[in-house]
Amino acid sequence: MKVLELHPEPACTVDGWTRRACEVRRVDGNTPQSSHSLWFDVPPEAPAWDDADAEPYLIACLMLAMHEGRSLRVRGRVSRTLLENLEEYAAFWVTTAPARYQRVTVEVDEVSPHTGAPAPSAELARPAAIAAFSGGLDASFLVWRHHTGMAGLRSRQIRAAVMIAGFDIPCDSRVHFDASFAVAHGTLQSLGLVLYPLRTNLRQVIKVPWEQVHGTSLAACLQFYKAIAPTALLGSCEPYNHLVTPWGSSPVIDHLLSSASLRIVHDGAEYSRSDKARLLATWPFGANRIRVCWSDTHPGTNCQACEKCLRTMANFAVHGLPIPASLGGNVERLNRLIGTVRLRSTAQAAEWRALRLIRQPGARDRWQRWITPILWRCQLRAVFHARLRPWLRQLAGRAPAR
Repeated sequence: MKVLELHPEPACTVDGWTRRACEVRRVDGNTPQSSHSLWFDVPPEAPAWDDADAEPYLIACLMLAMHEGRSLRVRGRVSRTLLENLEEYAAFWVTTAPARYQRVTVEVDEVSPHTGAPAPSAELARPAAIAAFSGGLDASFLVWRHHTGMAGLRSRQIRAAVMIAGFDIPCDSRVHFDASFAVAHGTLQSLGLVLYPLRTNLRQVIKVPWEQVHGTSLAACLQFYKAIAPTALLGSCEPYNHLVTPWGSSPVIDHLLSSASLRIVHDGAEYSRSDKARLLATWPFGANRIRVCWSDTHPGTNCQACEKCLRTMANFAVHGLPIPASLGGNVERLNRLIGTVRLRSTAQAAEWRALRLIRQPGARDRWQRWITPILWRCQLRAVFHARLRPWLRQLAGRAPAR
């Protein structure tokens, strides 16, 4: 029997951070195969933590176990609520991506009806929440939406936000993270919000395609701040009318990462990214400080040339809005570089299709006329990968040796 064993470890101090870690062991039958430490570093002022709480480690490792076909054995405490939700979460992935994921069993040392700090006794006009914050368009819109009450009765009082090193910013890239954190801290400070850091080696340990595991990764990280508020907000990716399936974060599955002590809410799926840009523009200070780029050559800001930078420029330009200062502040850059765009995922293609559907009065800019060729190029590449490449490989295998 192939097993993935999770052994939570006592907290320790590393480089001034408080490290909360779990040993992840692969065992085949009775034979150990490998062992890695999955760690999450938080600042000393972060909320207290119970070392027996294994919920973040289980959430983080579920997709890895399903990918490798290993049963999970958790040497810690997990709420029954989370276990029930993860069964349904696993069913989604087994159904939508059966070639990649298998159904697995989960064995836990201690199952509890509730884990973590109780909710505040006095109910607020807006219930309290924490939020993931990268500094990007989705995250900036999320905090602005709740700050202004734009979410109606769903509006939350965001008590703290969490920015993570180890996802788009490598966990060992201190200069990049410190610069990005400083910009994000200033953005949230203008709204009276606290920003906490967290760094993790999760992407080095959980070897599963990032586009399918980023939801569990975010939920696992936010678990370490659940003593602040009983609800965590994840900014939406695609809107309801353009959902990409399977995808790592969506309104279909994110709520299934909730435990008894932390409810996960997928927030803002009624808006496209262009809708978010239009509404975020009413907060110029925040709009001009967004960081959407994965490039590490411009710490704290954007390269202004990659697909995501250009797509975010387009999200503003399609409504005739100024390009944010952090993205160059000039639509001519978008017009000049649009021909360089290469789409690498179905989600990227869906975003550009949504942009093509938005029609504004007047002549179309050069960048808008490029969308159809960009999508055609993406489709041709998909056909090549799906049909021609396997045939060429087969043909090459039949070629006589020289």
